[in-house]
Amino acid sequence: MRCSRAAAFIWLLLVPPLTNDVPPSSDPHAPLPHWEVESSLETADDCETARREFEAFYQEALMFYGVCVSDGDPRLNSDADEPPFS
Repeated sequence: MRCSRAAAFIWLLLVPPLTNDVPPSSDPHAPLPHWEVESSLETADDCETARREFEAFYQEALMFYGVCVSDGDPRLNSDADEPPFS
């Protein structure tokens, strides 16, 4: 009997880099490889929950953008200047 297993991905909650502006702000249009990992989670649902909590906490602060991607997302290794948001 052959057992197949789906590829397991880790879900990453990413936050955008800060700009050099005074005062600094976040840059949600930066290419995804420039974003920082805020958390690593086991499921997409866990990541979305963490993203909503993160955004609610930082709503009044500089960084209130977050995006969840799997660690297999090809945009993480891309040299393209492709922002996560259109």
